[in-house]
Amino acid sequence: MWKPFNNIALLLASTMLLAACATAPGPGEQQVGRKTAEVPDKAKATYDRAIWSAKAGRDAEATALFAELTQTYPDMTLAFTNLGLQYLKAGKLPEAEQALQQAVTLDPGNAVALNHLGVALREQGKFQPALQAYQSALQTRPAYAAAHLNLGILYDLYIQNLPLALQQYETYQNLTGSSDKQVANWIIDIKQRMAAQARKGGQQG
Repeated sequence: MWKPFNNIALLLASTMLLAACATAPGPGEQQVGRKTAEVPDKAKATYDRAIWSAKAGRDAEATALFAELTQTYPDMTLAFTNLGLQYLKAGKLPEAEQALQQAVTLDPGNAVALNHLGVALREQGKFQPALQAYQSALQTRPAYAAAHLNLGILYDLYIQNLPLALQQYETYQNLTGSSDKQVANWIIDIKQRMAAQARKGGQQG
């Protein structure tokens, strides 16, 4: 059973706020660290144009502009974060990993970059590094719903630790007001699988 990662959240609002995902942002999604929020004055025009391009679906143009910003301003965390998200959206996983890792290097408290770095790593089969990325995101921002969801998916489908997957899905539902019907179905599925495993173990015993 395939489960999608949470929709990629582009940093599309102002230089100070993260924009929503394609669906509603999770709790804490719009909180950024001081380093992450900084955009040099001289970079604002290019950054705003890149944001506009991404919003308009002009992904190639947005990617090129974010890449330009990373070259001109190598300490600009937002540029690397957005570049990584653009690459992730395009399925360019090694490039996404590299850009998001640089964003994290510049700002270890960048929970958005850590969460999506986990996705890029997971999609390349790097499950333990992905686990570490998600856990680091949650250490920085414990109420980051999207990271709980992605960690649950990792535990569920890739590491196959059902109790921990259930815990993460339930935390995600609590943070989002139990509004995600798909995740609610995943929780039911996990509970059924755990019950079946328990019955099988009892029969074998």
